[in-house]
Amino acid sequence: MAGDEISLADLRREIDKIDTSLHDLVMLRAELVEEIRKLKAGEGAVYYRPGREAEVMRRLIGRHKGTFPKKVLIRMWREMMGALVRLQGPFSVAVWESESEPGFRQLARDHFGSETPLIGQQSPRGVIHAVSAGETSVGVLPLPQHGEEDPWWPGLGGHAAQRLSILARLPVVTGGSGPDAGLAALVVGHGGQEATGDDHSFLIVESTGAVSGGSLSDMLDMVGLTPVFFTSWTGPEQPDAALFLAEVAQYVAPDDERVAGFRESAGEAARDVGVIGGFATPINVSETDGEGSAAPASSADAS
Repeated sequence: MAGDEISLADLRREIDKIDTSLHDLVMLRAELVEEIRKLKAGEGAVYYRPGREAEVMRRLIGRHKGTFPKKVLIRMWREMMGALVRLQGPFSVAVWESESEPGFRQLARDHFGSETPLIGQQSPRGVIHAVSAGETSVGVLPLPQHGEEDPWWPGLGGHAAQRLSILARLPVVTGGSGPDAGLAALVVGHGGQEATGDDHSFLIVESTGAVSGGSLSDMLDMVGLTPVFFTSWTGPEQPDAALFLAEVAQYVAPDDERVAGFRESAGEAARDVGVIGGFATPINVSETDGEGSAAPASSADAS
C-alpha cells in the first residue's frame, strides 16, 4: 500500500477485500465441483478420493510460507473438502466407538468435516457391515494390532459387489498435540487405492499353518515389497490355515508384478494373495522448523 502512513481503517479495508476474494474463490471451487459431478453422473463415480486429497494437502504444505499455522491451514481445507464431497452426492461415515479407546469420532469429524453425518458402531464388524450394506459411504476403524482374537481385517474379503478396501489413514497430517494426538485409524470403503507417489499398501495372504510369518515377510522383502507391519490370525473354522496381514511401504496395484513374484516364491505356502488397498503416507507437520515430512505410518507404530 502506497504512502508513509497506513491507518487501521485502511488495513481493515484491505482485509475485507481479501475476504471477498477468498469467498469468491470458494464459490468458484464449488461451481467447478458441480461441473465435475455432472461429468461423473451415470459412471458409478466414487466421490471420495483420499489419494487426490492427500496430493492437495502435500502441495499446500510444500508451498506454505509465513506465520499462519500449517495445521490450521489444513483444518480449513479439510472442512472445505468434506463439504465439497457432500455436494457431489450423499456421504456418511460409520465410526467405531469404544469406551476403552475414545477419540475415533473426533478423528473422523476432523477429517470429514463438521456437517458430515457420523454413524456410531459398537464393534469394528458393525462398521464393516454398515459400509458393505450401503448404509454409510465409508467406515473408520482402529489400526490392526498384534495378537487380536477377532480382528476386523479378514472381513474385507467376500463377494466382489460387497468387497471393501482400505482407502486412507487418519489423520492425513500429523504433528498435533493433545490427549488424542497419537490416535490413528484406517478408512475402508468401496473402490481402490490411488497411487500418490508416497504410499503404503496392505496384502492378505492365506497360507498353510506350516509356514512362519517371518518366512513370508522375507519373501516379500526379496521381491521389493518392504513389510513395516506383519500379523496373523487363525480362524476357528480352519485351524490348519492362517491369514497373514502385511503392510508394505510401497503402493501395490492388484496386478503388481511383485505380487506375482511373491506368489511364485511362496509356492504352496501361499494359497491366495490379495491386495486390500492402502493409504497415502501421512505428512508430519512441524511448526518449529517450517518443514513437512513423511511421518512413520505403519500399524506397528501403534502397537
